[in-house]
Amino acid sequence: MNYLISTTSYHLLEDEIKKIVGEEENVSRYDLSYITLEELIEEASYFSLFDEKKYLIVKSADTIFNSKNKIGFPKLEKYFKEPNPQTTIIFTSENKIDEKTNLSKVFKENNNQIITIKALTIKEIYSKLDEFFKRDKYIIDSKSLYYIINNSLNNYDLSYNNALKIKMYYLDNKKIIYKDVVELTSSGLEDNSFKFVEAVIKKNIKLAFKTLNDLLLNKIDVNVLFALLIREYKLMLQVFSLEKDQITKEEMAKMMHLQGWQLDKIITNNYNYRENEIWELLDKIRVTDEQIKLGKINQNLGIEMFILGL
Repeated sequence: MNYLISTTSYHLLEDEIKKIVGEEENVSRYDLSYITLEELIEEASYFSLFDEKKYLIVKSADTIFNSKNKIGFPKLEKYFKEPNPQTTIIFTSENKIDEKTNLSKVFKENNNQIITIKALTIKEIYSKLDEFFKRDKYIIDSKSLYYIINNSLNNYDLSYNNALKIKMYYLDNKKIIYKDVVELTSSGLEDNSFKFVEAVIKKNIKLAFKTLNDLLLNKIDVNVLFALLIREYKLMLQVFSLEKDQITKEEMAKMMHLQGWQLDKIITNNYNYRENEIWELLDKIRVTDEQIKLGKINQNLGIEMFILGL
């Protein structure tokens, strides 16, 4: 069986790959941006003299599985119908896979599996971090865990990296102190991501471009930035909705798993927006994402155009 996994999370992807590969050592990694399909098929078709199982992990799968190419990919489709039983191909994509394309249909029809991993909720991130610390007998309270998550913009990969940093700091002492969590959690890429989102929400175009350039130099995935913006806009819409229902600030903070200062910031930001304006911005992100996936614009240009349209 071959696999096609789509997710924006590096750590969730690696967890899923580990489930499939297990402890096998014959694993090779490729990127369809740098190798041809002919080279991939040749490698997959090669039979080992020792009947050895091998795994090929192939990035950028959306470039073929989401392709509207009318000619299709006959050689790859033929391989899916007559695969090498010694080879397992694990295709990966940071973009959602269109399961209606001919290649996706042929893939599924021949006993292969498409796996879509959704972004984790705050509750799910909390559970994973809690287990991550408990596994090695670290003691950490819920206030600290929520601080890590909130200060990592509710992003699992950023939360995981911050948790790992804290673990390394506490090698000898397993009892984690909240004060240390605050000092250790936010820096570098995470800070710039936070500043970028803040600048966009406040429509500070100059600062948005400055922080974006820094992030792009550090090879951040533009999809992550769009995801963070979507998350912030949706929180703003949620506050609009709760205010209409006359929910108190204390109840809002509890329902949304936010600290008081975070809720105050959202309420302040909402003063500069109309509710339908936020819906329009979310729609712009959707359209930009579609244009990127169709190859009409590249990721960097897409997010730059979005900022200019604020």
